[in-house]
Amino acid sequence: MLIDFFTYTNATEGGQLSAAELIAGAAACSLDGICITDREYSSHAKELLAAAETSKVFVGLGVELEVEGGLLVCFPSRVDGFLFNEDWRELTTFGTPSAQEVIDFMNARDGAVIARNVFQREALALGDSVFRLRGLAGIDALNPLRRRIENELALEAATSLGVAAVAGSGAMHSLKELGKAATLMGDEITTQEQLVATLQAAEVWPTCLDARANWAPTGGQGGGGSQGGGRPRTDGPRGRRDSPREGRGDGPRDRRGGSGGGGGGRGRRRPRPDGER
Repeated sequence: MLIDFFTYTNATEGGQLSAAELIAGAAACSLDGICITDREYSSHAKELLAAAETSKVFVGLGVELEVEGGLLVCFPSRVDGFLFNEDWRELTTFGTPSAQEVIDFMNARDGAVIARNVFQREALALGDSVFRLRGLAGIDALNPLRRRIENELALEAATSLGVAAVAGSGAMHSLKELGKAATLMGDEITTQEQLVATLQAAEVWPTCLDARANWAPTGGQGGGGSQGGGRPRTDGPRGRRDSPREGRGDGPRDRRGGSGGGGGGRGRRRPRPDGER
């Protein structure tokens, strides 16, 4: 089952796609699902679910949050007040939270947190600080908006930490962006709870679906998650580790290269009070 993990509607600043357009586009490019992960906005979750009701495409919901020095995407195990009422805003009451604060907050609620754009230059990027985080569920390891080296470093980090390596297109401007990268799930996903459980178990592969990609590791093969023109592997989940999940993010790490990211943070993005996005 292929899910594009990072898509954005016009509720995110700069987004130009409606939920209905994203869902129809996902079906047109043979995706089995998408996750809509709008930036610091989730009160439209009921509208998103309603848009998905008549489609065979699975729609998972998350919210992307700015943290100190980076971005995290939070996936609750249930679609409830956390998204409808934006209960996550208690994290931002006193300013920008740390990554660890967000992870602890979500894990206490049986959710899952993905580190986004970890080594992307000229963006909010956690860099090597990701190795100090405890309880992280996964890393955004393959994305067409990044340089190949940035994807390679992210994939290496996910493998080193033994967390889920996920992939998504980051589509927000055009349906042509959708589905260039996706995540092959180890199980059939029909509910938000199953989505989170599969992330927590790291039973996923990052997969490149664009045979001409020059941003994917190993010459266009999605970080080991695809072969021969983007065909996903089926020989077992990549990214699973024998070590228990409780140990993820602890202990020394042998790393190659530098952080590759960090720097220029963007301002907090929120919908305008007049309701325009």
